[in-house]
Amino acid sequence: MSAPVDDGLLALARRRPELAWLLVADMGLSAGLVSLGLSALGGFAACHLCILQRAALLAVAPAAIVAAVRFRRPGGGAAAGLTLALAAAGLWVAVVQSVIERRAGLACDAGAIPQALETAALGLGALSPFLFGVEASCGAARVAVAGVSLANLGALAFAAMIGAGLWAIRRAQA
Repeated sequence: MSAPVDDGLLALARRRPELAWLLVADMGLSAGLVSLGLSALGGFAACHLCILQRAALLAVAPAAIVAAVRFRRPGGGAAAGLTLALAAAGLWVAVVQSVIERRAGLACDAGAIPQALETAALGLGALSPFLFGVEASCGAARVAVAGVSLANLGALAFAAMIGAGLWAIRRAQA
């Protein structure tokens, strides 16, 4: 009789679901750095909603690391919940931006986003202009990578983070 085949990282993740939180942290930090790189090095102007997504991405990373370290200990559930809430907020902003992009002529500066979101983005810009400086409206900031808008790529990234986090919680309960 042969031994079962070890399928590598997936088998390890099944035994240690807290590793999924490290994947979430990696996704958040990587996507946040790509967003920053597109603005700083690529010359792409970030709109209000891009800035809010960047903030959510960069906030997900440390929260997910805490969730990974404290996953099966007191406080781990709160960190996991915070990580999922941040990713859900980022997903919501990405979906709002995607809807704005699909409507012809609708841009952030045309009153298409709630005033609270605009104020939040401008507040982040005042705290750290390099990381969170608003440089354009959604209408002017439309960028696509391989035919997919950055808003849709952001939505996919946030959805993947939520999926990995929910998977980790489910595996821990099994």
